[in-house]
Amino acid sequence: KQFIDEFSVAVHVARITGTELLTGLQRSAATFKNMNFSTAEAIAMISTLSTVTAKAGANVGASLNSILINIDFKKAAEALDAYGIQVYNSSGKMRDGVEIWRDIARIFNGLDTQHANEFANAMSGGKFRANDLRALIGNWETFEKILTDINTKASPELTASLLKTGMNTLATNIQQAQAALQVLG
Repeated sequence: KQFIDEFSVAVHVARITGTELLTGLQRSAATFKNMNFSTAEAIAMISTLSTVTAKAGANVGASLNSILINIDFKKAAEALDAYGIQVYNSSGKMRDGVEIWRDIARIFNGLDTQHANEFANAMSGGKFRANDLRALIGNWETFEKILTDINTKASPELTASLLKTGMNTLATNIQQAQAALQVLG
């Protein structure tokens, strides 16, 4: 039930459809879980990347899956170490994913273009996903806003209200289509 409320807020505040968000989650949910992201954080990250890139949920989910998995690879680990970002705590347990990415965003957004590009290439595993990583981290405030909206607005009442609005819009669209078909004859 909480998932539905968080999901509803994201679809309402971000430029992503419910279908695209579900598709993105299908492609990346296991990786988000392994990286210690909450459901709200995963929803917000997918919604953010879709909003800032206008890419479909399948592409966003696959891209985030690749980027998140890459964090443990040698080049990414070296890039993180170079900037003092720790993936694991002192007991060897992985830190919460969103905290790691907040550190990454803080460092990345302070880099000059050359170092930001080098960092993005190392973190993403190469140029193919680097643009998505730059888009996500370069728009980190969008992620934080969507996450805050999810955490503060998600409720059964809002979900019901959004559903009612959606149903009213659908009914209006059906009436408009019927009127157009009558004109056609």
